Amino acid sequence: MCKAGIWRRGIPLFALLATTAWTTAVRAQGADCSGTPRCLADLKKFSHCELARLFDQATVSAIPTGDFDGALLQVCDAKFPRLRVWGSNFTWRGKVIFCDAHFINRWIGGHKWIESHFEIGPSWWDGKPAIVGDYAPGTPVFGNTRDELRELGPGLYLGVIYDRCPCPRQTGFIGLECRPVCGCK
Repeated sequence: MCKAGIWRRGIPLFALLATTAWTTAVRAQGADCSGTPRCLADLKKFSHCELARLFDQATVSAIPTGDFDGALLQVCDAKFPRLRVWGSNFTWRGKVIFCDAHFINRWIGGHKWIESHFEIGPSWWDGKPAIVGDYAPGTPVFGNTRDELRELGPGLYLGVIYDRCPCPRQTGFIGLECRPVCGCK
């Protein structure tokens, strides 16, 4: 067989492999073809830079209400970041947000503990509007924490987490998704 025959047969194989690799990459990114996440599971597949870009582009219309599943997506500058994400997601399940913007965190076993409230205010990220939740000093687990949320799509929110003291610094990203039974706004 001549080299030209091998080359011609190799092109369809190369095209098939390239198409398969591209399709796998799009699926692994966890989004539709436009790169937009559709659910919390999609957000878990994005890198830190991709989450930052999504937060930059996201908007705020109103403080949502309802029962939201939540996940810690990434942590910044921490030892054993994957273990910290896993540990957090093993225990923390999300938030219940009430009509008065008050919220309470949901935990493993259906427990509800650690409350605060949201308001719309300027983001530490870029100064644009965000749904801001500051925990009071001395609050267990989250006493030094500020959450900032923006809406990516109907019922899907991306948040940046900060430690407030000794100086504000980003500690990670969270995602919230309205539970199907809640009738979120």
